[in-house]
Parts: sequence; structure tokens; C-alpha cells
Amino acid sequence: MSSAHCLNCGKSLHDKYCAHCGQSAETHRFNWAHFIHEIPHSIFHLDKGFLYTAKELFIRPGKSVREFLDGKRIKHFRPLTYAIILGVIMSLGLFGYNAPEQIHAADLPADQSNVEIQIEGDTLNYLFSKYYGLIVILCVPFYALFAWMFYRKERNFIEIVTAFVFIYAHTTWFALLLVFARWLENETLQEVVVYFWATLVLSYIIWGNTTLFTRYKPAGRLLRGILIFSFGFVLAGIAVLLGAFVFQQMHH
Repeated sequence: MSSAHCLNCGKSLHDKYCAHCGQSAETHRFNWAHFIHEIPHSIFHLDKGFLYTAKELFIRPGKSVREFLDGKRIKHFRPLTYAIILGVIMSLGLFGYNAPEQIHAADLPADQSNVEIQIEGDTLNYLFSKYYGLIVILCVPFYALFAWMFYRKERNFIEIVTAFVFIYAHTTWFALLLVFARWLENETLQEVVVYFWATLVLSYIIWGNTTLFTRYKPAGRLLRGILIFSFGFVLAGIAVLLGAFVFQQMHH
């Protein structure tokens, strides 16, 4: 169905899209074929949004995010939406962790130190699998703060937060390696996969941090990328541990 006027705002049409509101000049009646066709596009914007953003963040994270900040945004998914979708995938049971079980005082051995460490580990595993997207978003400002200290003449704080939401949320894809590790029966191989995952995530974040900015020479950006991650990790780690402690106390 086509018309000389936009069916959304009523303005005259002179191209494939309305110059006033951006709606396509071609519209279709809803039927089964159109409905089925729209499902993947409505969820992931396969033609330009979710998968395009994922691909760009895999092959050139810093440069693609820099282009997004500079105005090339029509093909990209919005950063918070991207983070939320990946977080939801995690929360649907990607790792299969259950909530930590209650342990009664009468069941504890005399030496409780190892047990307490295990409880905390279970709590962290559960929180990361259940609320990964939220944790990423909440931790990003800690990393962005240190990046802003180095690059405040190039980007403002909110721009850096936006960029880091993209980059840090994207590391959720690498968590598929942890799913693979759970299938392995050999504990040594499991540890190898986990260490490889940690190295991959660290390398990706530093790569993203280094290529996101243009100020300073490559070696200087690399050093600052390492420092940003290191300082941010300490602050974000403290915040996560405090959150896990509060969560653990609330459920005991």
C-alpha cells in the first residue's frame, strides 16, 4: 500500500521515507506472512540493529562505538537496550545456577572458614547469572570515572559511560565459554577454559578501551586502558562484594 501522503503524519511524500517523521512510504496490511516476517525484526532488528551492533562490537569495538558517539547511530541498537537483552539471556538460566541454599548453624562443622568462602562463591555465581546485565550497568560508572580522568578533554563522562555500556555488556557473549566448561567432566580442562575466558574478556575490554579514544599514541592508550580496567575493577569488585554480602545476609 502506498500513498501520496504519509499515513503517519499526513505530510506529502517525495521519497521512500517521510522527510517529516521517517516512516516508510510503503505500508502493508497485516497478515500472517507479514506478522511472521516482523517477529525477528521486532525483537532483534535483524536488518540493522541487534546483530549489526553485535558484529561491529566483535570486529572493531572501539571504532564502532566512537562512530556511534559521533552521530552514526541509525544502524546501532541503543546501548542500554543491548545490555538489557544480553542480561536477560543470562538471567534465563544460561549457567543454570540456583539460589544458594540455606545452611543452618547446626549443620556447620567446627571450622567454618571454608564453608563461609563457599557460601560467598555460590552467592556471587548466582548473582552474576541472575543479574549480569544489571551488574554490568552498575559497575560501568566505576570504570568510566578513571577513563574520564585520562580522556576528559576528548569525551565527557556520559559519553564514556555510554561507550562502556556497549563494550562491557558485549562480554556476555564470551560467557558461552563457561557454558561449554560446564559440559566438561575433566576439572583441569574446566579450569583451562575458565582462565581462557577471563583472559579473553580482559583482552577485549583493554582492546575496546584502547581503540575507543584517539588522544595519545597507541602505546599510551594501551597503558591507560590497562590502568582504567585495573582501577575500575578494584572499585567495582568492592561494590559487587558488598552487594553480595548484603544479599547473603538478607537470605540467611
